[in-house]
Amino acid sequence: GIRNSELLALRISNVDTTGGWVTIVEGRKTPAVRTLPLRPKTLDAITSLHSMNPESPLVLGELPKVTQYKKAPPGLGCEQQSRRLKGAL
Repeated sequence: GIRNSELLALRISNVDTTGGWVTIVEGRKTPAVRTLPLRPKTLDAITSLHSMNPESPLVLGELPKVTQYKKAPPGLGCEQQSRRLKGAL
């Protein structure tokens, strides 16, 4: 399987669309490499997701940048602000 963090960092260059494989590279100093087979539906989903943001090297595209407030806007409590920021991710 693939971890959520690996999926977020997955590059389209690590997906073999013709062979139906994905290569997962973990670690920086001594990388561990895993190659996983992809089912046709999964490969279609990866291709479709990447087509939404083709200029990005990442399959899921770039994450949106979230503005962090130093102070909550008027009328917005800390709990509501936290939910608002999490919803943007």
